Amino acid sequence: MDQEIQAFLEVCRNQSISRAAEKLFISQSSLSTKIRILERRLGYTLFIRGKGSRSVMLTDKGEKFLELAVKYQEILEEMLALGKDTGAEKLRISSMNSLGTHLLTPVYERFMAENPDIVLEIQEADPDRSGLEKGITDIAFTTTKFESAVIRVIPAFSEPMFFLCAEGSDYSGAVRKEQLDLQHEIYVDWSYEFVRWHSEIFQGKQPKLALSLMNQLQFFLCKEENWAFVPASVAVGLLAEGGIRKLPAAFEIPPREIYCLCQEKAAGSRRVRQFLKCLRQGLVEMDIHINKGMGSQRTVL
Repeated sequence: MDQEIQAFLEVCRNQSISRAAEKLFISQSSLSTKIRILERRLGYTLFIRGKGSRSVMLTDKGEKFLELAVKYQEILEEMLALGKDTGAEKLRISSMNSLGTHLLTPVYERFMAENPDIVLEIQEADPDRSGLEKGITDIAFTTTKFESAVIRVIPAFSEPMFFLCAEGSDYSGAVRKEQLDLQHEIYVDWSYEFVRWHSEIFQGKQPKLALSLMNQLQFFLCKEENWAFVPASVAVGLLAEGGIRKLPAAFEIPPREIYCLCQEKAAGSRRVRQFLKCLRQGLVEMDIHINKGMGSQRTVL
């Protein structure tokens, strides 16, 4: 529930769904979904919703929940801070689900094998970078560049996006935009830029199914005429499992840019330097694997 509470607090801070979505680097629909999920779990409504109203207003219970949510965040930060002075060196990393599932897992394994004296802590994604700014997180992976006096931005890599479809679908050759039926798209919010591009190319039309969990992508993508736009690092794993094929697109799909954000105070530490070394090695190996199977290229940090 942490991500939903963070989304709620961001809306309250900005008094606007659109501004909060921009700060969190997610689409307005994704943010609205998080709020609805939170309300369902709580069993009551947090915001007063009205047509044509751009500002947000809290219900009576929403006002009370805001007080508790602020306290919850403060207590959580205090609990996390307890682990800072355990004596053992610790590297704390937050990452998007799509990177952690397919690309970073072998990097984590390499890092732990080469640095047995460093404790690795893998955290949930930090969309508003509060963990970095407060020193709770050392490294965060994101699709959006962010400038801050306490955060160092390291361009990690750029990876191509591919068109994938079910093995038994009727698609063949270079797929044209006009052929694509959004009723069969498996949509994933890969990045803010991807969301904007998708909205432009399909004129704001919404797909029938949107996913946020990577472990469900393979299941749905294998069905009938389903299709999806998928970044190369994710596509490699999906294609290896079978039931899915890659086809060229007759239109340009912008690549996904990945940035490594580092807490400025930790940037020169041994733990961060060791992890970045493992990341470079992992990206080179992934690059070789992708190039061999798909003929694509990526920029390694």
